Amino acid sequence: MPDLTWRPLTKADAQSSADLLNAIEVVDRIGENYTADDTLQELIDPYADLERASLAAFDRDEMVGYLKIRYQRFAEEVHRVLLDGGVRPAYRRRGIGSRLVKAGIEAAKTLHAVHHPALKLVVDVHKAEHIAGVPELVRLQGFAPVRYFQRMEHLLGGGAPAIPAGFSSNSGRRGPTRTSGSSATSPL
Repeated sequence: MPDLTWRPLTKADAQSSADLLNAIEVVDRIGENYTADDTLQELIDPYADLERASLAAFDRDEMVGYLKIRYQRFAEEVHRVLLDGGVRPAYRRRGIGSRLVKAGIEAAKTLHAVHHPALKLVVDVHKAEHIAGVPELVRLQGFAPVRYFQRMEHLLGGGAPAIPAGFSSNSGRRGPTRTSGSSATSPL
């Protein structure tokens, strides 16, 4: 693993976060592009405790990986937290993702102890299944697939396409068809 600097995310990381997410988009093709304002909104989310539940890896001034946990303010029976993160493509397969996922699991436990200690904790990861290495990475950390999603879109203004049996319409969405994704969960 390269000699990296590790620290929690801060609001000042908005541009670095956008740069990282856009570099990831070039390879992973999720259909998301970010500005610093977009990532700032995620960084100031009141349910993202950056000090206790985020971690970023930097190679000099370049962010090469991150994780952040989003917890639920209100929960009944199960406290679900969302572990989000990514690694810059040029830095993948060097152990950075493994370190981030392990740190995310520990951060989820910390937030859980603060917010909903009497409930069962479940950590969710939502990532497109086509991203190389992600299924293996999360399985090695104890996650199991629980759902698969198919997202379909149609440009408005043309004739309405017939929706195949078994699929539902998501009216109000615009743009090209997007890829499918999956969700993995680890009960703790």
